[in-house]
Amino acid sequence: AIVGMTTSSKSAVLQIAALGPATTLYDSAIYMTYFLAIAATNLISPALAEKNWLQLRKSTSHLMGLAVMFGSLVTIVACGAGKSLITSMVGTSSVTHDIIPLAASYAWIRAAVAPFCVVDFVAQSFCLATLDTKTPAIAVAVASLVNIVGDS
Repeated sequence: AIVGMTTSSKSAVLQIAALGPATTLYDSAIYMTYFLAIAATNLISPALAEKNWLQLRKSTSHLMGLAVMFGSLVTIVACGAGKSLITSMVGTSSVTHDIIPLAASYAWIRAAVAPFCVVDFVAQSFCLATLDTKTPAIAVAVASLVNIVGDS
């Protein structure tokens, strides 16, 4: 909501231009964790069908732990190597020289919540595997309201 709100039009253009590489870096890293959501559905559904509560708890526990681990890994990579990854994406010229620090800071902001995003994917898969469609809908509605309040 505050990107581009500066006194200089050049600064605003640079900030908006920096969003592209930052978004690409973060979204690409998060996309590589989607397999956990698919695995959650594939492991939870058979355990529910067989009413194997021990296997259900075990799968849930392991997948949530992996979600936190992979989300934290995304955070570590984006914060540790984000600037060099963005530099390799956009190159080094006089124009991109100003974009790289802005893109890195935007990527770091988004990467700070990566563990929560990956846990959210897995939790939504658990809910859908158990045929609970209300909880994910409520979670998305609450998150949207928090986003709207945060933007204002």
